[in-house]
Amino acid sequence: MISRLEILPNEIIISIFYYLSWNDILISFWSLNSQFNSLICSNFSINQSTIAIAQPGLSYHRLSSTLLPLIHNSPSLISSIRRIHLDGTNSNSYDLIYQCCFYNKNTFTYPNLKSLILNQCNLSESLIENLSLLIEYQLDELTLIVDTDTNELIRYKDIWIAESNQVKKLLLMYNNLLRQLFSGKCQLTSLRFNIPYDYSSINIHQSLSLFSDLCSHSMFNTAQYCCMTLRYLHIHLNLTCFLEQLIERVPNLERLSVYLPVLWDKDSPSRPPIKRFVQSNEAWFNKVR
Repeated sequence: MISRLEILPNEIIISIFYYLSWNDILISFWSLNSQFNSLICSNFSINQSTIAIAQPGLSYHRLSSTLLPLIHNSPSLISSIRRIHLDGTNSNSYDLIYQCCFYNKNTFTYPNLKSLILNQCNLSESLIENLSLLIEYQLDELTLIVDTDTNELIRYKDIWIAESNQVKKLLLMYNNLLRQLFSGKCQLTSLRFNIPYDYSSINIHQSLSLFSDLCSHSMFNTAQYCCMTLRYLHIHLNLTCFLEQLIERVPNLERLSVYLPVLWDKDSPSRPPIKRFVQSNEAWFNKVR
């Protein structure tokens, strides 16, 4: 007697998917029949399985020659994907970020994507432009960790700007993206990102300083200059000034995690003043005003 996998209940097949990687699911089961196609789409949309690129055992060739064409030639599959994780730790992943997210030239591929993780990401103008649109109209969760090359570019950008107008444009775009993340043009509920130390005269850590001046203006519009949707924030900083400005822009924040790698000596004149938090039910936005 020949046994067929299709006779199993859908719940059992979904449970089997739980033990398989996303790429094995697609290569092994996609296009077998309409039932499996439907179950795979449900696995990505309802169970929110993640498309994780740069996972162990997934080669660049297999991804670019087999998996990405399979995904992008299947409209129902594209519409089902809710979560993507791209890791640029390996240099080949830089190209994969654009192949995966912007397969059709500069148009973002996934209309229902809600969570995007970009780890060790090499910034580009096209990436910043698309991120600007995604955080305003589509994404709920974003992780943006820039890579070592971008860190060095930001730390010593005065040197690079003197040599390249293109670098200057890229850094201005990055500055604008930071402002947008904490403005009314951002619908994120969860954000993780890092800001490298900036030694240059154009201080990225001061990118939100304009907000303090706006607060005192009689025509100040909180909804326009604050991110009202952000609830969870994890941020790596090197200077506390950015944090002070940031808090004013996130009135509905529920959870804040801050990593500060620099430790100040207790007798140092540059040591920031630290006050003990007082427990209160009052919105913390009102506490800092």
